[in-house]
Amino acid sequence: MNIFRIIAFLLSDKEIQFVKTIQLLNLQLRVQKAMYKEMRKIRPEERRAIGKLAFDLRRLLRLGTIETIFKPETLIRWFEQFSTSASILHGNTS
Repeated sequence: MNIFRIIAFLLSDKEIQFVKTIQLLNLQLRVQKAMYKEMRKIRPEERRAIGKLAFDLRRLLRLGTIETIFKPETLIRWFEQFSTSASILHGNTS
């Protein structure tokens, strides 16, 4: 069982948002460090992971209550881009 699910069971909605915010910031930081260290661009799987976390926090991102490394609009766009491409791959074209 995922440790986050156990934590989510014990926490309130506001605390869950706080945990997800920390996860988002940590992931962005890890990706940024890897990009700098390896002198490369961001990978699609990294965009997908960041976009998925950002989608859960989209309301806070739009309000500007979370400081992010990447622009909030970019994070939401990554999620939408990958969710659209995933639905096309799985035959859900509606």
